[in-house]
Amino acid sequence: MANVIDFKTVDFSKIKCESIHRISRSFFIIPISYLKESIIVQTPLLTLPFGICTNERYNKSYLKMKFPKFQTENQYQFYTFLLQLEAFIIEKKFQKIWKKLRKSISDKIFKSSITKNFLSKSFSIQILDTTTVYNQNNQLISKNKLTKKSLIKSLCILSGIWIHNNTMGLLWNAGQVKLYNNLKMDKCLIIEDDIQVNADTKEIECPCCNNYISTHVQVPPPPQLLAPPKLVS
Repeated sequence: MANVIDFKTVDFSKIKCESIHRISRSFFIIPISYLKESIIVQTPLLTLPFGICTNERYNKSYLKMKFPKFQTENQYQFYTFLLQLEAFIIEKKFQKIWKKLRKSISDKIFKSSITKNFLSKSFSIQILDTTTVYNQNNQLISKNKLTKKSLIKSLCILSGIWIHNNTMGLLWNAGQVKLYNNLKMDKCLIIEDDIQVNADTKEIECPCCNNYISTHVQVPPPPQLLAPPKLVS
């Protein structure tokens, strides 16, 4: 596998499209390179909301990686990189490629690998038979471990641009995936603070009901004893 590129330093003007390869009557692939190397980038830590997804129509499997609502700096920079990359392809390559195919661009569309709406943003890549999956200890594991709500990082390979009928998009494949341990929420993981009581402590908070309990035991006074009756002889 070629070297992993730091996506923060990519100069989009150095991206080169190779010759168009015709796969079928309506399907084409255009390999892409960056400084004569394959484009491989590593994602930040992202979530798989659905595990491995399948497209039965095309017999393909893919990963839909979700960005959190509140992103870290690295997540934000990676998301920005994806947007800028697609904007570059649309602006600099889209029209030229259709022109080489001798087709009008009037009814042509670009299909983004990014799904974005008001609630969430996600990035989809294809998972192949050659994709390898590792656990947090760098041990090889089965792809079946990539289940719903998994936390992962992935090496994403931009194999090229695909064209099918009137649609164009970027062909992202998963080279490697690393699975990180999730917090198991089937038992209580909250650590309670120790309750400190000293001579000056007047009351403590009950950890169950949040009511306050006095630390001074109120002992009621003993009942008043009545004088014994006088004995009459």
